Amino acid sequence: MSNKLIFETLKAKEDKLQAKLDKLNKKDRIVRDAKTKALNDTLRSYFEGTEGIETNLIDLKYETSYGSSMEITAQGNSYEKEVWNEDKDDYETKTFFRRNEICTVKLKEYSRWEDTDKTEDHFTDLGMSTYSSSDNYSEFTLERMLFTGQVAMIIKDFKDDILADMNKVYKQQTKLTDKTWEKVAEIKKQINDIEDQRSKFKEDIFIEDLKNGIKLLGDKKAYIQERFDYGTGSIIAAKITRMSYSGKSADLEVQVSGRRWNQETEAYEDTVWTKDLDKVRVSNLKDAFLSGYNNITWERV
Repeated sequence: MSNKLIFETLKAKEDKLQAKLDKLNKKDRIVRDAKTKALNDTLRSYFEGTEGIETNLIDLKYETSYGSSMEITAQGNSYEKEVWNEDKDDYETKTFFRRNEICTVKLKEYSRWEDTDKTEDHFTDLGMSTYSSSDNYSEFTLERMLFTGQVAMIIKDFKDDILADMNKVYKQQTKLTDKTWEKVAEIKKQINDIEDQRSKFKEDIFIEDLKNGIKLLGDKKAYIQERFDYGTGSIIAAKITRMSYSGKSADLEVQVSGRRWNQETEAYEDTVWTKDLDKVRVSNLKDAFLSGYNNITWERV
């Protein structure tokens, strides 16, 4: 079997697994988003709603901020802005409202490095934070303080219930996310195995193929570091013309693809030219053709 056919076979297997992985990743994201929503809904249920906190603050929103924290905001001052109206084909002035932070409800997650007491619970404590302001006399500040006090009362009275519910939901949802992640991890392992096979195969045939001459497949191009301060890029073919006695360096003839000025047409033209490289370290050749990030494949000429 030719090198080209082996590379193509491995690529076909990898593409098939990648397509499967894309579908599993999409399903995994849906399950993880559902987990986040379930936790958010559970925490929010203790603080929002007509049966909950009474306040004159307008348009309260309970949104997840960092990690498992929940930021509570309200409608702030209004401002006007000109926006484009597609129907009128013209700008029009619209009124918008800023969002003002009220407070943040914070959940502490268990950390084996920080917590001295071991526990099976993911969430170990519940608290809140707020901010100081120089706006000492406004109605909004008074309403914010009243609201924040009621949030603190709910935390104080129902902390154990909230933590119990949050940990229950977390355990239920984690079972689902673990299942989808196991499937994702298995396909990733199979893809990694193929990448390992390709790398090993390239390593085994690398020098022998270069001695015969290679042509890069697809639209890939290589860059060979000739010395510490310069190198040659846009290489599409290469051949070792002489190997050092130690086997640690080699002379090469490479084909370079690029644009060059044509004196006759007085224009830059796409062209391929030959260039000789002297005493290039084999380690630099491996970096050019075998490193994982460029994923170069070739056929023997």
